[in-house]
Amino acid sequence: MDERKKNILMERLQATKVKYAAGLPEKIQSILKGWDPFLYGPWHSEQFEVFHRQVHTLAGSAGTFGFPKIGQAARGVEMLLKLILESGQPPDKRAKDQITAQLISLNKVYIASTSVQPPPLSQENRAAPSDQPQPIGPAGENRRKQIIIVDEPGQDCQELASQLHYYGYGCRCCHTLPELREEMDRSVPSVLLMNIDLEDGLGVREAEKIHRQEKGAVQTVFISSEGDLPRRLSAIRAGGIGFFQHPIDLDRLMGLLDGLFLDGDEELFRVLIVDDSKSLAQFHADVLQGAGMHCHVVTDPLKVTEPLEQFQPDLILMDLYMPDCTGWELASVIRQHAASGSIPIVFLSVEKDWDRQLLAISKGGDDFLTKPIEPDHLVLSVQARIKWARKCRSNRVYDGLTGLLNHSATTERLVLEVERSKREKSTFSFALIDLDGIQSVNESHGYPMGDQVIKSLARLLKKRMRTTDIVGRIGGEEFSVLFLGATVGEALEILEEVRLAFSRIEHRAAKGLFNQTFSCGVVSFPDYFDSATLQEKARKALSRAKQQGKNRVEFD
Repeated sequence: MDERKKNILMERLQATKVKYAAGLPEKIQSILKGWDPFLYGPWHSEQFEVFHRQVHTLAGSAGTFGFPKIGQAARGVEMLLKLILESGQPPDKRAKDQITAQLISLNKVYIASTSVQPPPLSQENRAAPSDQPQPIGPAGENRRKQIIIVDEPGQDCQELASQLHYYGYGCRCCHTLPELREEMDRSVPSVLLMNIDLEDGLGVREAEKIHRQEKGAVQTVFISSEGDLPRRLSAIRAGGIGFFQHPIDLDRLMGLLDGLFLDGDEELFRVLIVDDSKSLAQFHADVLQGAGMHCHVVTDPLKVTEPLEQFQPDLILMDLYMPDCTGWELASVIRQHAASGSIPIVFLSVEKDWDRQLLAISKGGDDFLTKPIEPDHLVLSVQARIKWARKCRSNRVYDGLTGLLNHSATTERLVLEVERSKREKSTFSFALIDLDGIQSVNESHGYPMGDQVIKSLARLLKKRMRTTDIVGRIGGEEFSVLFLGATVGEALEILEEVRLAFSRIEHRAAKGLFNQTFSCGVVSFPDYFDSATLQEKARKALSRAKQQGKNRVEFD
């Protein structure tokens, strides 16, 4: 996270803590007065459950917002109340006396803590004031990755830059160290592609200097006309992350760059937070958003169905004790639905009883975290669980060769998008793409080269489509794209750009360089109102593109 966003997050968390502290007297007084009806009046089990939830919320939130002693005291009251709930019987005089004593203790702790406010931010951590609220989230999600290529004049630097440009990288070329320094003054790149022999080896020292000055933000990939061991050792000792010999294998270079920028390109983690305490839920959301995740907060557990469908979370962070529906009851309901049955559910609750934690997990939970929880612990726990779930899911829904959605997952997404668009009366477009003459590539250059061409198109589709578009591999040399919210005209414009870019990419085989093309058919919803018809019409448009000479996009 950059410093500005870190400061914004700290300001937001601090403001939440101050707001919580301001409302704390009312919370304490409400609990003290809430006990009176049970101490002197008739027994009402439903009202007692509401009172228990009130104390439970204080026990879970006080520590999070900077009042751990109040949280511990409230936890003592909450445990006594829970024993009564489990018995199903009104409290006797002894139980009432115990609860009263614990409430008196809670009030004393509160009075002693009134002078202890959440610590203010130090001056250096304060963000500059702004008239407008600033969003928290990762910056530059869609920015083009910048590369400076520094190569000898005899090498075709511009051609390499053009090839990388088709995959979405912005490249600048230079041939001397003074030119490199001028380019660095204009803007700092993500990657330096440096000829290791430049100016009798002075380029290596310059690359090391840049790496130190930019504190590792600039990675160096070395290139050379020679691939001997001494040069490769020099590249490693200078901190290079790769070494390529002319003529450069573009596919291998793209594989290195894709791995380097994988974290930045990966879809953001999406967390659905279900907690009846609005302030606590928002606090946890701010913490997770500050770590680069998308969060959606639900404070009424009975209204979780729509966010589950629309937000499509990677993980559900859920309180255990909520009105109208407990956490484990809600988890059991969620597990009944096939679409959400595999979403990790992590309970976050003040509950410390091991048996109850195990019960919650047995009802559909995947993990249990205890309130209050340190922000770093929360972030790491959520990240680890989502990464594991995505890894397991990728084995089921992603194609092994390209990393795109596989046939069944793509078909499922098309069906879901049809249903969603019917509900919302929105539009989308659907395209089928097929490589032209891939069998000739296999016969002329071998099947590994054919696979390389398939991966090249998959990489281009991932990089050149919008972040909202859904790309899949139907099978063999055929792909599909769902353009969410796009008309046929908008989809055609994007596909034409991709078609032209792909036709200009050079693939290097043993027999020399060659180019490849694809044909495409595209249709839209609601012109065709069900998934089967959309696929049928897109395939007819694709066939027409093939019949009319290939390397073209047709629509129906």
